[in-house]
Amino acid sequence: MTVLLGVLGWSLVLLVVWDAFVTILRIDGPGPLTRGWSEPGWRLLLVVHHRRRIHRVLAAAGPAMTLATIVVWFLGLALGTWLLLRAAPGSVVLATGRVPAGPLDLAYYVPVALTGLGYGDYVPDGPPWTFVTGALTFVATTLLTLAVSYVVSVISAALKRRTTASAVFALGDDPATVARRLAEDPGAWAGPYLAGLAGDVSEVAAQQRAFPVLRYFHSADPHRSPALATLLLADAVLLLRSRPGQGLPEGLAAVVDSAVSELVDVKAGRPVDRDHDAEERDLVAAAGRLDIPTAAGSAFRDRWPTHAEVRDGLVRAVADDGWWSQSLAER
Repeated sequence: MTVLLGVLGWSLVLLVVWDAFVTILRIDGPGPLTRGWSEPGWRLLLVVHHRRRIHRVLAAAGPAMTLATIVVWFLGLALGTWLLLRAAPGSVVLATGRVPAGPLDLAYYVPVALTGLGYGDYVPDGPPWTFVTGALTFVATTLLTLAVSYVVSVISAALKRRTTASAVFALGDDPATVARRLAEDPGAWAGPYLAGLAGDVSEVAAQQRAFPVLRYFHSADPHRSPALATLLLADAVLLLRSRPGQGLPEGLAAVVDSAVSELVDVKAGRPVDRDHDAEERDLVAAAGRLDIPTAAGSAFRDRWPTHAEVRDGLVRAVADDGWWSQSLAER
């Protein structure tokens, strides 16, 4: 029994350390422990949201999950340490009298030791437990320090997401309006502005790759949703590239395409039920308002298959952000 408790304890400690390492220091997504509870939780919230709008709850979910991640790490480390010490009766004793600590005494001692408070009423009963407790205290304090830095970085990245979305929606709420304004004077300000937006979208994608918890930072205002903003930008750029005789500089178009693809690669969620024909008709109508040909053989039709594929990923990203449950036409 004691061997089993020891194995479980070390396994849990190593799992928490690995999960924190992957989540904080790598850029390949959250660790297995964090993914195991956070993703199902977000999915459950989206299911409820599709039936009844809970934008305020979704908006609170990201910060709550960020703090909960840190709490789960600490509790996991504490439970693993408790199992290790419980597997060796007498590993921790009362400082006066050397009475072995019981299960409840260990439950009190472990968080005190891991946080470095060290009240001194209970102490390790010599080697190797002094070294084990010291090592685990170092791991816990290091993890908490990294977690604080992680939270600060996540908050900064969440603000960047909102400002990027606002910069896109500042041009308009529909693709035709955005395309028309960007086409007004592309040489003076629109070109650099569009390039800047592409750079911001790329940065948002990179930040989400580095901080996976950003996926759960929902804004109750659609004009601050980076997924919605990127979808709007991609549709507007399709219209700009389809203008007869004008188009869009290929270099600039390639920069935008790359930025959009990066966001799709990072954030695309599960497929959603949607009316593809209605979406195509909406964009065809937007092109018509700008006198852009959409008949067979036109630049619009030639580009539509590729754009439709990219758009599918963007729509899934929008749905994962909690906004596809409301029609884009209602934005």
